Amino acid sequence: MAIDDEALGEGRLRELPGGDEALARIEHLERSWGQRRSFAELTGPDRGAALDADVVMAGGGLWLTLAPYLARQGLRVAVIERGQAGHGHREWNISGPELRPLSRSGLFTEADVEALVAARYREGVCRWHGGSTWPVRGVLDHAIDGESYLTAIRERTDRAGVRVLDGHQVT
Repeated sequence: MAIDDEALGEGRLRELPGGDEALARIEHLERSWGQRRSFAELTGPDRGAALDADVVMAGGGLWLTLAPYLARQGLRVAVIERGQAGHGHREWNISGPELRPLSRSGLFTEADVEALVAARYREGVCRWHGGSTWPVRGVLDHAIDGESYLTAIRERTDRAGVRVLDGHQVT
């Protein structure tokens, strides 16, 4: 009976400590890849457009988190993004306490934040070049699904009335 390479690799991955978790993340990335928009779908910049804002942010990645918060404080906010603001494809590691401001700010509920957690790690490793290795707990012990987070923050940005200029570059 022949086993294909993919099934063999999946089986071996599942045997490793944390293998099921790693495989789940890989499968998530595979599923979400087809949902991304192509840069070809973005419109070109309007060179004659006027922009009236209190705060202008260059880049719509993680910094996009500030845009709806600032808009809720009464500021007119604009975000200029070369590609499409609020899109990404990777996970970010963060410490548990660093997640709390997301719900305290009112942008997310605690349940929303919990749903963004793709993985939790019991222990990390601190290793110095040429030195020893030490176990570390409570530091960067959560992995956040970056794509889900950026999609959620983009929706909140749009609802807050932030002007987002996709396909524009700051020169």
